[in-house]
Amino acid sequence: MQDIDKIIALQNEYFLSQATKSYTFRKKQLKTLYKIISDNTKKIEEALYQDLGKPAFEAYSTEIGFVLNSITYTLRHLKRWMKPKKYLSPIFLFGSYDAITYVPYGISLIIGPFNYPFQLVIEPLIGAIAAGNTCIVKPSENTPCTADLLAQLLQDNFEERYIACVNGDKEVTIALTHSPIQHIFFTGSIPVGKSIMKAASERLIPVTLELGGKSPVVIDETADVKDAAKKIVWGKALNAGQTCIAPDYLIIHEHQKDAFIDAWSTYANQFKGHMAKIVNTHHFDRLIQPLDTAMIYSGGTYDREHLQIELTLVAGNESAYMEEEIFGPILPLVTYRDFSEIVPMIQKHPNPLAFYIFSNNQQHIRDLQSRIAFGGGCVNDTINHLISHKVPFGGVSTSGIGQYHGKESFITFSHKQTIHHRFLKKDIVSLYPPYSKTLYQLVRKIMR
Repeated sequence: MQDIDKIIALQNEYFLSQATKSYTFRKKQLKTLYKIISDNTKKIEEALYQDLGKPAFEAYSTEIGFVLNSITYTLRHLKRWMKPKKYLSPIFLFGSYDAITYVPYGISLIIGPFNYPFQLVIEPLIGAIAAGNTCIVKPSENTPCTADLLAQLLQDNFEERYIACVNGDKEVTIALTHSPIQHIFFTGSIPVGKSIMKAASERLIPVTLELGGKSPVVIDETADVKDAAKKIVWGKALNAGQTCIAPDYLIIHEHQKDAFIDAWSTYANQFKGHMAKIVNTHHFDRLIQPLDTAMIYSGGTYDREHLQIELTLVAGNESAYMEEEIFGPILPLVTYRDFSEIVPMIQKHPNPLAFYIFSNNQQHIRDLQSRIAFGGGCVNDTINHLISHKVPFGGVSTSGIGQYHGKESFITFSHKQTIHHRFLKKDIVSLYPPYSKTLYQLVRKIMR
């Protein structure tokens, strides 16, 4: 195990030196990170293939290209983000203004997951650099090729006192989360997220948690079923369903069920030979075990030797797949007769990270969006609400705490510090004793 105490001591000293805080420094580090990724695209694609069997197109579009685009966006806007935001003070404080300055926390810890082992380490790292922090990254031990490559690339191009990569198992994660750091960014499961938050609470440091949950997709009787099936299949096939915002179960009007099954089968066939594999045998066995007793509408075949599972549609009623987040290419289907049945179905589960609805009925769309608590989602689409760096991404309640992407990443890794500035020495309204009746009446008129 790397000497965590030594790394933290070095990073704390470096942060206190003020070296990381200037715009020039941050810009230079982001450009370095961009060059590292751009120059090593093929190595990264190969590592992602070894760990997860990701096709090159998927590896680049969802991981490599995604973060390159994010760096470009951040570089374009960082100077403006860093400028203090000024606001005139209330009238009774005439002659002054308030300024919000974004101040880095210090040492940020980023703990990455296995499903997007490159993107979900680098994307928050962009925010940490942009905000002026030092950083320790801990990639997932379940994707060793990507973790080793990340360690190599970061160690070869950044000083340990600024950015350090620490690899290891659960014990390393525990040691890091109990270290004297100033912020934790974690992406992963709800149970581990709870333990991370508990560790952070001991030192009262901020946490950002990107978790998951059972993300529902609804198809009502007004929807274009073929279009819905095409987009749901794609959302489920991406990374073999190992996506935190993948459609986790389908609620569909009973009259649309047969048409959807037919359309699903058609589009699912197009992904044969073009899907990632399940990350390891543990997760593979967990996924296929309920298939023995499931009613299968489409798919159902698997290859344990190569950790491949066909896109599979199953009956959701009484299904074990409805008990927890699936995180695989299997989609349970449940039907409804009346629109009023949908919300109670969804509310049986904790607040999801994503919610998808396919409908041409605007009242249905508004009603479901207002009555269901979820992180984010799509209307007549899946997944794509996280693509734009102009909008935040994050969960709510059990699906996550905090948001990131673009400016939100910069904000997430910063403390909003308010400073009051007085430029006129004489007070228009005296706030000092003796307090007269006239002053009391004046304050009552102003402060209401």
